[in-house]
Amino acid sequence: MAMTVPGDPDMKWFFTRMKIWQTETEVCHGHWVRFICNLGIGDIVRITSAQQLFVNKIRLEQDPVAFRCLELWYHSRLRVSSNDKVFNATFYANLPFATNHV
Repeated sequence: MAMTVPGDPDMKWFFTRMKIWQTETEVCHGHWVRFICNLGIGDIVRITSAQQLFVNKIRLEQDPVAFRCLELWYHSRLRVSSNDKVFNATFYANLPFATNHV
């Protein structure tokens, strides 16, 4: 049985992957590949402030400095989180994707 979800899938906000789609106003500090930004060092601030759980299209061989910065940020975040913070899933649980059980 096929599952159908109304609306254009490219226009939906997905909580799983942070990605930048190419438009006239979007800026990509890496490289555009098939209308999606392969993220670069200039995108790190945007990545680290995003609500998504994963990053789509950051390539070690393209920008090793960006990849390493992201590794260090993630390691630091895990260390801080393990000391005193509890993961709050409210943001993700309230997204239409989750509330509609898609």
